[in-house]
Amino acid sequence: KMIVEKKVKFSESMLWDLQRKYFAEEGVNAWAGSVPFYITSNLFIANSYAEVFIRYVQDCKNRGKVLKDKPFYIFELGTGSGRFSYYCARQIFTLQKELGLEDIEIIYVMTDFTDSNVKFWRTQRELQPLVEAGKVDFAIFDLENSETLEMINSGVVLDGSDDNNPISVFGNYIFDTVTQDVFRVEKGEVLEPRISLVADKTNVENKRPKKLEDLDMLHTYYNITSGYYEDEILNEMLRGYKKDLNEGTFLMPLGGFRCLKNLFKISNNKCLLISTDKSYARLDEIEGRGDPALVCHGSFSMTVNFHALGEYFRLSGGSVRHQKIRESIKTSCFVLGDDFDDLPETSSAIKYHVDTCGPGDFFIYHRFLVDNKEQAHLTALVAHLNVSLWDPHFFKLMIDRIIEVSKTAEKIELQGLLDGTKEVIDNIYLMPGAHDTYFDVGLLHHAVDQPLKAIEYYEQSREYFGENFSLLYNMALCQYAAGNNDKARELFEQAKTMNPDS
Repeated sequence: KMIVEKKVKFSESMLWDLQRKYFAEEGVNAWAGSVPFYITSNLFIANSYAEVFIRYVQDCKNRGKVLKDKPFYIFELGTGSGRFSYYCARQIFTLQKELGLEDIEIIYVMTDFTDSNVKFWRTQRELQPLVEAGKVDFAIFDLENSETLEMINSGVVLDGSDDNNPISVFGNYIFDTVTQDVFRVEKGEVLEPRISLVADKTNVENKRPKKLEDLDMLHTYYNITSGYYEDEILNEMLRGYKKDLNEGTFLMPLGGFRCLKNLFKISNNKCLLISTDKSYARLDEIEGRGDPALVCHGSFSMTVNFHALGEYFRLSGGSVRHQKIRESIKTSCFVLGDDFDDLPETSSAIKYHVDTCGPGDFFIYHRFLVDNKEQAHLTALVAHLNVSLWDPHFFKLMIDRIIEVSKTAEKIELQGLLDGTKEVIDNIYLMPGAHDTYFDVGLLHHAVDQPLKAIEYYEQSREYFGENFSLLYNMALCQYAAGNNDKARELFEQAKTMNPDS
């Protein structure tokens, strides 16, 4: 073992440089396996955000606070793969049309600090119609450091110098990966730990750890002085924790505060933030907490202090609505320049789409069905597919069970499933390492004796994922079942070239 870093402020640890380096080098490939993201990139959570946002626009319109010659901008922080953006933007524009809000311009801006991600989004097939319509734009935005936001396609720069409509900001699984400070309240005092990183010598190269998951993080606590931060709002928050907590360790999301300060400036103190993460949002969730730990998955993440983000909004003159306590991810909504008590449409949407049945609740149902899929009957599977808005990821996880129970299903129930697969196909978002959902949908139709329909989906599989033995062999079987013997023989011969032992 050796010490690679000794007694530094947590926010000044080398860990944050390693974090940025990982995402800069991996780009969109970080979401191809190592970094978990489905929980905040599915159709259900995208729809929840779209519903809250569009009701916020309605509130602004109903109160005569819309600048007709200015768009409503939505900024997604740390966009990553872009899957959430695609689902959410598409739903927002659908709701805009359904609710008669087409006289208001809405622009969804995907942002990240690394240009490799932006290059990927700009060529993404599914996003192109929205980009060409001027509804989706892109920007390089370092949420801890950028003080302005310049859109790549339109060239528009937002820096707070002009009056605009309130901006909306979506931030999922992002505040858990940026710079944090850590403190502990004990015996009426606020203590700050200094962090030491210890690693096996084989895990060190150029004085830096190679694998974060094999690090030990030690905490040595010290008293802090008053006026610890330059930002007096943060000092007020520390005084509040000292007064209100008996004992417990809490994170101060410093990178999040820097981001909010910049967003407040850019928006002229008029903004809505919706964020979902593994988090704690109430003082009783902080009480008794021990030292924080890193959760490693290529990068690393930590449990976010949404309570602190809420206090930052509140002490800046804003308002906050935290989701009720759940043993899952949590969603919080924050507004500056207004009060949720004066936003009835927005508050109603939050009540239903966050509190009553929010993204965390959906994921609990999702995990339960996945973990118990061998007991799931078709009715339950179709019901969850419908609630998930026909999510391709859930379809992928359950395809074996879906096929198994479909073979003995009632005709009307089976037809409901097959009709829904059209929506599964419409919801595909291709990215590095993507699963071949076209093949799965073809396989389902194949299994229930619809060979011609199966061939349609197998052909799409071939177009986007190329040829392989299983695909060609299945296509041959379907052609044979449809009476196209010559085509079947041709496909069998092609399949044999890929697997001579077949």
